[in-house]
Amino acid sequence: MDWQTIITVICATGIPSAAFTAVIGSMLRAKEERGRAERLTAEENEKRDRAIQGGLRALLRLELRRMHDEYTSRGWMTAQDYGLFINAYGPYRDLGGNGIATAYLEDVRKLPIRD
Repeated sequence: MDWQTIITVICATGIPSAAFTAVIGSMLRAKEERGRAERLTAEENEKRDRAIQGGLRALLRLELRRMHDEYTSRGWMTAQDYGLFINAYGPYRDLGGNGIATAYLEDVRKLPIRD
């Protein structure tokens, strides 16, 4: 039921102004509660999204470290290895990853490429 219909019903039935005020106050409180619930849901969604991004960043950092360690201990990499590293590094950086992956990238770029 919309506001206009409610006001029409109240006026048509002759509800006293105190009752009218109480009904309107009750409706405003209900609307405020819905808004509060929606904000809470938005906050929960934002918290979940931050957790997902943080988890993904952590997984990418682990994979970058693993690749870095493998390639540097071997002393060389293939072009495909380098492509895989870059494909993981870009999203890690875009998710706000710190400088450790940049240091890994610098090390990896120094390695010779063998095919």
